[in-house]
Amino acid sequence: AFMDNPMHLDYQVSASKNGDYMNGVSTLDLVLISKHILGTKLLDSPYKVIAADINNSGSVSASDLVQLRRLILGLTNELPNNDSWRFLDAGQSFLNPITPWPFIEVIDFINLDTDQMQSDFIGVKIGDVNASAQANSLIATEVRSNISDLTLIVKDEELTRGQIANIEFRANEFADLQGLQFTLGNQDLEVLDVFADQISVIKENVGIFDGQTTLSYDTRNGEITSDQLFTFVVKANRDVRLSEVLEINSRITKAEAYLTTELEVINVKLSFDNDTAIDITDEVVL
Repeated sequence: AFMDNPMHLDYQVSASKNGDYMNGVSTLDLVLISKHILGTKLLDSPYKVIAADINNSGSVSASDLVQLRRLILGLTNELPNNDSWRFLDAGQSFLNPITPWPFIEVIDFINLDTDQMQSDFIGVKIGDVNASAQANSLIATEVRSNISDLTLIVKDEELTRGQIANIEFRANEFADLQGLQFTLGNQDLEVLDVFADQISVIKENVGIFDGQTTLSYDTRNGEITSDQLFTFVVKANRDVRLSEVLEINSRITKAEAYLTTELEVINVKLSFDNDTAIDITDEVVL
């Protein structure tokens, strides 16, 4: 509401809301944007298409995926060329919902002559193409699938200080895996590289921090045929046992995976295939 505006003048109203760029954003959005780019499943509203234009270029392309993935990995905390939210005139129509550019973000009042003029905006959370963002201060309720958790399996072993080793991550549920993200606690292990033989995981899929490594993966090449997903190349900064220093958490990037064409959200856990190792996912951790 705007009070005491002089009559018979022209006015223009716009809205803005910035910050909290990760609100509603996850690797699941990367999966949906990728399907839109490849044409396998188009986004079904102009507002979702606008949300997918991460770099504010007036199109949806692979460069949008790059910027959004960096945000998800915690490598950046904002989008360099876009706001967190965009607000559109709710009264506008789109000739082609797949190409909704340019769109109207201001509402004009020409020759104001009444005190009861009303208009609406529609808020679009950039990066959130599945509309999971929480627009107010209430805590959102997350629905998780009743499918069993995705368990990443690592062979437990002891490393000596200075040793460089490959840590292979296998999975118990891999045939219908559409995407995956998590934060890996790797205290006293320095991550040097990441690679994969059958899926598209490279160093650009990870963010490396002090004692924490984030990963975001979305499938591009169809069904996964092997349980061996990816390999971390690490260097031990002291004598360590993997089961004592590795853990899956959500401190930077939330730990979750997406299964089947329905993109059901499940939890991600870590287990070790040594009978003497402690399964740290079963412990209570503060």
